[in-house]
Amino acid sequence: MKKLNIYGDSILGGVILNKATNRYQRIGQSFIDEEEKKYNIEIENYSKFGCTIDKGYKCVEDTLERDLPAAAVIEYGGNDSDFHWTEIALTPTEEHSPKTPLDAFCAYMKKIIGKLREKNVTPILMTLPPIDSEKYLEWVSKSDESRRENIKKWLGDVNVIYRFHKMYSDAVARIAEETGCVLADVRARFMNSSDYSSLICEDGIHPTAEGYRIVWDVLGSASAGALA
Repeated sequence: MKKLNIYGDSILGGVILNKATNRYQRIGQSFIDEEEKKYNIEIENYSKFGCTIDKGYKCVEDTLERDLPAAAVIEYGGNDSDFHWTEIALTPTEEHSPKTPLDAFCAYMKKIIGKLREKNVTPILMTLPPIDSEKYLEWVSKSDESRRENIKKWLGDVNVIYRFHKMYSDAVARIAEETGCVLADVRARFMNSSDYSSLICEDGIHPTAEGYRIVWDVLGSASAGALA
């Protein structure tokens, strides 16, 4: 049985927003169990809520010393492309940078690919499910109208959230092509939906249960091909 490691953030951690409680919960293990049975593989999931790619690189580096899989899924960018919204709400006329600048994000992604290939591990890169800008603005505004207006003032256009997030996903696809990596193009499947927003939770960023089905269908197929 071949081994697959997963490195990512809360998306591949299987985090979903429960509308009834307005709290996060995990549903990812059920999908992992299904994929293991379907493709006869062993999956180890090292995804962590809130993880950015610099922490992801350290996780890859540390775990490969004791856990050497045949292939590894890399899914980062959602937290890297995010901003410190409280700072923005307090100082909407100042400049603010994402948690990981795009050039640094790309450099870390290439370092991860290099580290995996040093160990003869096949890298599988994953594009990001799209973000819903309106939902996400409401979520980071925390039902505070003043906070919301200040964030909107800094953004200028709420769709800046979508476009900035997309830049990081596009960078993943570009790096996969440049380095000859397997690409699990989750984003394309979402965008082919007639209403991708219905596949995104009320926080604007995490997939719904139906959305996660798409994530794991794409990921399972790409991983099975890489492990064949």
